[in-house]
Amino acid sequence: MELKEAALKGKRAVVVGGGAIGLEIAIALKELGLDVYVTKRSPPPFPRNLDADMGEIVRRYLESKGLRILFGKKIERIIGSDQVESVEIDGEIIQTDIVVMAVGGTPESGLAVEAGIAHNNGAIITNERMETSVEDVYAIGDCVLSFSGVDNKPVQTALATTTFREAVVAGINAAGGEMVYDGCIGTFVSCVGDLEIASTGYNSRIAEKNGFKLVTGRANMQIKPAWMPGAKEISVKLVVDSESGRILGGQAVGEEGAAWRVNIVALAIKTKMSIEEFRTIELAYCPAVSNLYDPLLVAADTAFKRFNRKRMIDYSKRIREERMAETPVVQRTTATTVDVKGDSKHIPSVK
Repeated sequence: MELKEAALKGKRAVVVGGGAIGLEIAIALKELGLDVYVTKRSPPPFPRNLDADMGEIVRRYLESKGLRILFGKKIERIIGSDQVESVEIDGEIIQTDIVVMAVGGTPESGLAVEAGIAHNNGAIITNERMETSVEDVYAIGDCVLSFSGVDNKPVQTALATTTFREAVVAGINAAGGEMVYDGCIGTFVSCVGDLEIASTGYNSRIAEKNGFKLVTGRANMQIKPAWMPGAKEISVKLVVDSESGRILGGQAVGEEGAAWRVNIVALAIKTKMSIEEFRTIELAYCPAVSNLYDPLLVAADTAFKRFNRKRMIDYSKRIREERMAETPVVQRTTATTVDVKGDSKHIPSVK
């Protein structure tokens, strides 16, 4: 309420941060009539969720709504005495009435640390029962170091859906029951203006950082036949392990239908589904609701073709290497000149 009251009195706002909270606030301030700047140090928005090409869709949308996007530029200082007057971003002074810092935060885990509970840089370590290193003491939420449902690697996630699932497991076990948590895949959705932005699992950057080799498939098309009213654009992308074909992540950006498509990908990740299996799923079709060849399946087929091509290339390379290993090595020869009955002859000599 305080932010809205300040916005109704102001003319310009600067939002620092390119995640869900920052961009949701930025578009809301724009709708209240403010001139809005958005800045963040790294170029793409939603860097933990979207690949750069998908983030570019978000950036173009924000600019189409009149927001001034300064991604990749760092805020250096906030200027003012009793209240903010301006900010300095990459050496440029920008007059402003409001500064919103939406740069995330660090969960408070001091009580657990002081109690001697095992942690990693303040993130409380739990087992699959959400139990800490102290028996019958449980921890959930942003302060917990859990594990990924993609590859079981440690992960710290700040999502309400993750916390809810952890809470169910912790509560059942604390009450004497028995339940295990099967990992977090970070299924996420945000609404920025009219745009749905959704993701699950790993994006390409995180997957590669965790040691995976990738192929991806992306579809850019309408969610309904072009001749149907309300046929809106959507972009869907799948991230696939190029060695096993297992689906590692999914992303979708569009004005409608991004969330439910990503939810299907989340189920595929949870069940360790391969791209070959995923491309055969049957989706409901009606022209008023969907396309016969859904964008999700187009992205899946694209990823599958690339996976198959990569597999064939790798197979051919392996066969060539095996054949080369089996081929006898031919020794080099040099020519020696000798005189036979007065004639010069070249006779190869083996080294």
